[in-house]
Amino acid sequence: MRGMSLAPGLMIVALDFEGDLVLRTLRNFCHYPLMLTRADISSLQRVNWHATPALLFYAPNVMEQMATILGCATGRG
Repeated sequence: MRGMSLAPGLMIVALDFEGDLVLRTLRNFCHYPLMLTRADISSLQRVNWHATPALLFYAPNVMEQMATILGCATGRG
């Protein structure tokens, strides 16, 4: 079975409690879940990308630059 060349991306808009509950539920269905408390450049640089993690994080305000960086993180390499 070949892996996908592009990782799916999903943005959930919810209140704090409901959003956290959804992320924790999704964690149970991911192969290598990695829950981050924030998504910034320094956090993403410390990720072990060879393990192909499923990034799960909560961010109340995602700026355009961060959305672009996360979009780039969905592709292989």
